[in-house]
Amino acid sequence: MTNPLSAHTLNLSAKGELMQKTFRFLEIALISLTLAACVVLYTVGLHHADLGYERRWTYPLFFALLPAFCIRACLRYVFKQKNQNT
Repeated sequence: MTNPLSAHTLNLSAKGELMQKTFRFLEIALISLTLAACVVLYTVGLHHADLGYERRWTYPLFFALLPAFCIRACLRYVFKQKNQNT
């Protein structure tokens, strides 16, 4: 006969593993999309270079890197809170 406590511990372990895999997947997806957005926005900045040379790097910085940093911080906070609750 199985001990109910050990079955519960196994279930929590599976939840923690699923949370780690989900977090890893979301982080990799965020990094990939951020890099793609940076490339696209850099080319848009090159097209708008007549408005100023700084457009090349400000578009990726303000519209891809900073939002990705904020989203990553939010993901880490959410997954940290969920791991503490389990």
